[in-house]
Amino acid sequence: MKRSSRISAVLVFAMLAMLLSTLVLPASVSAYSTPNTRGGIMGQWYFGTQAELNTAADNVVAAGLKWVRLDLRWDIVQAGGASSYDWSWPDKMVNTALSRGLKVMLVAGYTPSWANGGNSDTRYYPNAANINAWKNFLDLGVRRYLPLGVTTYELWNEPNYSVQSSPSLFVSNILIPGATAIRAASADLHVPVTIVNGAPANLINVSGIVDPYAWVTGIYANGGKNYFDALAIHPYCWPAAPTTPSVWNALLRADEIHTIMANNGDGNKQIWATEFGYPTSGPNTVTEQQQSDYIVSAFQVWTQSAWAAWTGPMFLYTYKDGSTNLNDPESNFGLLRNNNTFKPVMSQLLAVMTNSPPPPAPATSGYGGTTPPPTTGTFNATQVSSAVTIDGNVDTAWTGKVTNAISKVSIGTVSGSSDLSGNFGVLWDSANLYVMADINDDTLRNDSAAASDDDSIDIYLDMNHDHSTTYGADDFMYQVGYGDTTASELKHSATSGVSVATTARTGGYRIEVKIPWTTLGKVPTANMSFGFDMMINDDDDGGVRDSQMGWNDGTANAYLNPSLFGDGTLISSPPPSGGGTTVYEAENGTYAGGGQQQTATNASNGKVVGNLNSVGASSQVSNVDGGAGGNATLVIRFSNANTAARTLSLYVNSVKIQQTSFAPTGSWNTFANTSSITIPLNAGATNTIKIQRDSADNPAADIDSYTVTTSASFSGLLINGFENTAQWAGEAARTADTTKKTEGAQSIKFHYTVPSSGWANGYYTISNPYADIANATSLKIDVYPTTQTPTGQTEPIVLKLQDQTGGVIYEDRLPNLTANQWNTVTISLTGIAQENRHQLNSVNLYLWSGFTAQINGRSTLDYYFDNLRVQ
Repeated sequence: MKRSSRISAVLVFAMLAMLLSTLVLPASVSAYSTPNTRGGIMGQWYFGTQAELNTAADNVVAAGLKWVRLDLRWDIVQAGGASSYDWSWPDKMVNTALSRGLKVMLVAGYTPSWANGGNSDTRYYPNAANINAWKNFLDLGVRRYLPLGVTTYELWNEPNYSVQSSPSLFVSNILIPGATAIRAASADLHVPVTIVNGAPANLINVSGIVDPYAWVTGIYANGGKNYFDALAIHPYCWPAAPTTPSVWNALLRADEIHTIMANNGDGNKQIWATEFGYPTSGPNTVTEQQQSDYIVSAFQVWTQSAWAAWTGPMFLYTYKDGSTNLNDPESNFGLLRNNNTFKPVMSQLLAVMTNSPPPPAPATSGYGGTTPPPTTGTFNATQVSSAVTIDGNVDTAWTGKVTNAISKVSIGTVSGSSDLSGNFGVLWDSANLYVMADINDDTLRNDSAAASDDDSIDIYLDMNHDHSTTYGADDFMYQVGYGDTTASELKHSATSGVSVATTARTGGYRIEVKIPWTTLGKVPTANMSFGFDMMINDDDDGGVRDSQMGWNDGTANAYLNPSLFGDGTLISSPPPSGGGTTVYEAENGTYAGGGQQQTATNASNGKVVGNLNSVGASSQVSNVDGGAGGNATLVIRFSNANTAARTLSLYVNSVKIQQTSFAPTGSWNTFANTSSITIPLNAGATNTIKIQRDSADNPAADIDSYTVTTSASFSGLLINGFENTAQWAGEAARTADTTKKTEGAQSIKFHYTVPSSGWANGYYTISNPYADIANATSLKIDVYPTTQTPTGQTEPIVLKLQDQTGGVIYEDRLPNLTANQWNTVTISLTGIAQENRHQLNSVNLYLWSGFTAQINGRSTLDYYFDNLRVQ
């Protein structure tokens, strides 16, 4: 806890009136069950006996509080250095709290001196060389406590109260790597997490310290938005009452923080008060009775109805006075005195919790979470038509394929790209997997017994792609040194048929490796995914390894943990004509939401993706080749043991195409094909196809494979079939209609209320991959007006098209249409430069109030839209 000394009383009266007007307390209260998730305590329980911890946890529960905030101190767990771990104290605290049914938030922070440049002040952030050590600490901590039920992690405590006090440095060295590590562990463990951005100290007008409001602004300005699920503050206002406005009353100013968040698109995220309290002894403090009264009042402010949607728990600071020093305010925030006797507030908390509404459930991330997941490295391995010659040279087969950058420093220090850097590529055919590494290294060494102590590469493979945290029979680690003629495989000695070649080049070297599929125990198929990583080792002085860089894993732990690998996908060779038929096996894709790989002996490859029963359960194949782009045909092979047809929803490139019916096949081991389905694909191997159980579906079927047939020339493209109302947004009210339609299962009726001024929009945002309409000559849309626009006037509806590169490429009113029937509107695209039509990212159908002649006195207008396509 830290707050500034009381500053001069310069109160801005307009602001005070505004703050007071927002404080509307409930007229009446209801009884809420306890312990209540609205309340928590800071449990500074390090070094207590087990009996003391038991008593403390019992007291928290008896007071009606559900949360306890516990320190996960990096400087204590790894006090002995990078390879030293002592989890005994956090284990003791966490286990005690969980045994009493308390929810635990771990606040991770405080850098050991070995990781912050040798500073004894642990408030220093980890330096650049030890960011991976920070990630590793969090990875191990989350894997230790998440399985026990600890799902909430606060990243740092009062990060602005530091010599550094830098939002940008905090985001780059703590927030982004920390959130990335936690979410990766969450994904592996299949348990969602809530990441709370560490609360800034309430320090205002303190030299060298960024105040809380500038701090939060700086978090967003430096790219931190997507790396937390809730934002923490420490809304201290002592010694004043919570309802006394002032520039340093951070409780009443919490809505200013929320405004900053809302202005950055984060208004739906919660703010958590992870410390709040009053000291009862020392200069500028309050009496014990005032402490009690003010905490009661603070909960009323925090839970007022105007703030209810965005305030989370409030944690009281702290459980017990830190010492018997009555002259130090910091030592006297406790709800208990240092001799373990209760202050008056302890007799009030149960009533406070009974009368405080619990907060909404917080956002989550990681596995199944609502915040974007961490980035995992991905690449495609291209199929070759003939065997690759292993000679260490970048021949024709490798041209343009050795492009995956190895850039994460995991061990030591790299002085620059010439000291150590590199790229890799992967190819395949029916017999072998081929790997090429092209390494920049200014000093080449091969003089040690262990290849890892020389200039060398490590190749990591997870052939079952199961992201296991320990090595199994399907996980491999190959090692090849510069100048070596053979490879080592360090897990299973799996070197049968493996061949290597190395060549020196100016400024570095290349290593080429061939690994037979039989040695890996795998039969390759198009669209098969596998785990992959590559490390490059560097020896500059003839001794042991000086540094290491990785492609996906930046922690140097891939040799222990295959879940740290990135993802590779085998893609088929493009058909010589630019079109053709490709079968994508469902089990080689991804599945989520309960969908799982299952065995079926009559399936084309012996496996299916089944259990598509829960809403959100899905089977997806990626890197689907669209040939030249445009419309393609899809046939899905499936089984359905139900006695009646079942339905699931078909998505292409995240756009819902239709609800697809799967006829009964008699058993789960009897398979049939759907009829051909027309789907829009972008050119090249950039597409995704997904079968998903939506809430309107009647599940389920097992999916065996997807067969896609593409054309050698552009064949038209369905941009939007108006099959998914939720894809459209804007002021126009949108309703699905299954009776009026020109294709698919439905159209969408747009109900426009004519505004007194301005626009009423109905727009569709296309996510990457965008729609490529560069080869199209015209755009068509089917439109059904319900009222007649006067003869000679255009419709008052504008079609607007926007491209990621070209900006607004078309914007004009629809022509005059005949009411109460379908009209096909055709728009020529030939006048729009092709280079501005590769990445269509937005379609808008809007009404403008200024079209008075076209509106002709109507207050509302209804239009049905269907089948937006290009040809």
